[in-house]
Amino acid sequence: IKSYLPTYYNDKTDYAFYIQGSYFYKNLTFDLSEKHKIYGESGTNAKDTITFDVGFTFDNFFVSPYIYTENSQYDSSNWSNYAGITFYYNLTKKTGFTLDMSTNLEETSEYTILGSLDYSF
Repeated sequence: IKSYLPTYYNDKTDYAFYIQGSYFYKNLTFDLSEKHKIYGESGTNAKDTITFDVGFTFDNFFVSPYIYTENSQYDSSNWSNYAGITFYYNLTKKTGFTLDMSTNLEETSEYTILGSLDYSF
């Protein structure tokens, strides 16, 4: 369970709350999470995201396909469905590389590709 630090934008405060359940079995991880964001700017309007993913671990390599559904911050009956995959590779004990790709299942022209170099303390 997480609560994100409030963000202050346009003289209003936004809040986000996140809960995740995980089940581990050998080299598999099953996750189900829900994120609820309350926008101060738009009053009681909120945005929910529900995500399900399955992770596979092989030595220094981790792959996790996922699906998620997300509603509009202004119209809670308008849900969009997405699918994606995350790849993570341990370069050393403290560093790794992440590549994440996702797409909107209703509009294939809407996609995201993110890459990062990770360091742990």
